[in-house]
Amino acid sequence: MHRALVRVVWAGILAHAAFLPISRAGMQIGLGVAIAGLAALAVARRPVWVHSAITLPTAVLVAGFAAAVAVPWLAGMPPIRPAHVLDVRNFAAPLVVFLALEAGDPGEDPAAPRRRALAFVAVWAAAAVVTALVAIIQ
Repeated sequence: MHRALVRVVWAGILAHAAFLPISRAGMQIGLGVAIAGLAALAVARRPVWVHSAITLPTAVLVAGFAAAVAVPWLAGMPPIRPAHVLDVRNFAAPLVVFLALEAGDPGEDPAAPRRRALAFVAVWAAAAVVTALVAIIQ
């Protein structure tokens, strides 16, 4: 069960990477799949929070941005556009990607997250090349 959920998380971030230069909707769907997988892992009592130098500062940044939208809203000044509320996901994406890269099988070698990160960047680069070729042809 855990192994399947980890694969779902990895598939989500790979889709996120593939659609980054192509489609905002596809990118968000991939990120949503990764978030759902991480949430399912957390519900299954599998630790998903990784203690590192990047997780806490990114979580504080996301919380600060969410508070910057929520506090004025609670004071009677709602956001002018819905996009202001939805922009929180842009700040949360690095944290989700980092946690997804770190999600792995128990006992795997310590270099596995680094290899997954390299695969993530390679998929993004390939999609960027495809996008560039389409732009050149047009």
